[in-house]
Amino acid sequence: VSCISDDNQSEEIMECLKQTHGMPPLVQECTVPCREDCTFTTWSKFTPCSRNCEATQSRRRQLT
Repeated sequence: VSCISDDNQSEEIMECLKQTHGMPPLVQECTVPCREDCTFTTWSKFTPCSRNCEATQSRRRQLT
């Protein structure tokens, strides 16, 4: 984030914060519609089991 004055010059962030309600959010919800219906890839193989099989296994897929 940068702070620019009315005459297009860089300003110190603290000067801008004095006149605003704080910094903008780091994350914003995206509301742009997809061009097509989204789909998932097939599931990956399960991760290997540990020697004593006391851990959990997982698998993944991606949204495309």
